[in-house]
Amino acid sequence: MWSSTSSVGKTATSVVLSSLCFSTYAEVPQNIPENKIVQSDRSGTAWQYRLIAQELSSHAKPKADVVSISEIVKRAKVQLGLPNKDIANIFLVSRQTIQTYLKGSDTSHTVNNQTKNRALHVLEVLESIKDNFEKSPGAMAKNYTIDNSSLLDLLSAQNLEVNKIQTISRELGKKLSSTASSDQPNNNETLFDLTRTV
Repeated sequence: MWSSTSSVGKTATSVVLSSLCFSTYAEVPQNIPENKIVQSDRSGTAWQYRLIAQELSSHAKPKADVVSISEIVKRAKVQLGLPNKDIANIFLVSRQTIQTYLKGSDTSHTVNNQTKNRALHVLEVLESIKDNFEKSPGAMAKNYTIDNSSLLDLLSAQNLEVNKIQTISRELGKKLSSTASSDQPNNNETLFDLTRTV
């Protein structure tokens, strides 16, 4: 007879008992929010997992809007409606430099720190006056003056006086909106009234 069945039973029993001795069980939550960190450490003879409710955003650096000088120049051109010559005066650079920025090739060469600082300052000013105009002021930015200064004069100055720029842009915006509303035809007449002969 075969006597191997009893040794197989003993081997199976010893395997089951040894696996129970060395088994570890760790309960790890399956649905962890993305902004939590799971850490594990070994304390004593068993591994322990713990969920650390620590916001990842506290370690992350704040996201900053990345904007190139080309984008700032394009925004100034669209927002103000001025030609390249006047935009160059605002940024205190040559017209050729503005052409380079408008082509988007400011990434191919290094930008002067003074130009970079000026562009960022102009961007802040443009951001502060963007709600004053329904449309870009265009030539009115050169022609409309308060205290012998136009919006273009103030934006082209070496030191940008933000309060004066905001004041003149508010007044210019009011002037442009009143002019636009007075130019609109009176829509009370119908086509029949306009074409009727008496």
